[in-house]
Amino acid sequence: MVGLAAALPAADPAVLQAEAERVAMIRRVSPSVVAIFSASGDGGGSGVLISPDGFALTNFHVINGAGRFMKCGLNDGRLYDAVIVGIDPTGDVALVKLLGREDFPAATMGDSDCLRVGDAAFVMGNPFLLATDFQPTITVGIISGVHRYQYPAGTFLEYADCIQTDASINPGNSGGPLFNAAGELIGINGR
Repeated sequence: MVGLAAALPAADPAVLQAEAERVAMIRRVSPSVVAIFSASGDGGGSGVLISPDGFALTNFHVINGAGRFMKCGLNDGRLYDAVIVGIDPTGDVALVKLLGREDFPAATMGDSDCLRVGDAAFVMGNPFLLATDFQPTITVGIISGVHRYQYPAGTFLEYADCIQTDASINPGNSGGPLFNAAGELIGINGR
């Protein structure tokens, strides 16, 4: 066995560097990912903090039916009270406000108009409510399409100017962030 290990080529330093940068970026942006629950602890989905004073984006379908008040968990394991601030049911977007501090770890905003097909995409969220400590799940893919439109199909939901990715977006990832390779927020996940 010693001979086999000696015969294997050393890992390419550029590959190791790219991996280290990806891991560091994920570690840097993960604190902005929000796990969202109804006040009773039922249901759930994901969101992303966009300001230090606690404003977070999510999907309307994540908070619909949860009532005006909810609970939100961050990857530091803490649970916060939150309220709905605004909704756009047709566009499936909602704004919630986490309460309890003024120094929430907000995501850095990117420019989705600069995306190109083939760019790296990182999806983060709380799929299947698996992480009781609110650690987000991360999936990686590429941008598969930009400026996509989905006509309403028997509902009032209309998805306009969407980003398409091949990264896995599982139930519960809805409302969570879509980051580019630089760790900039470029969208939220719909499912």
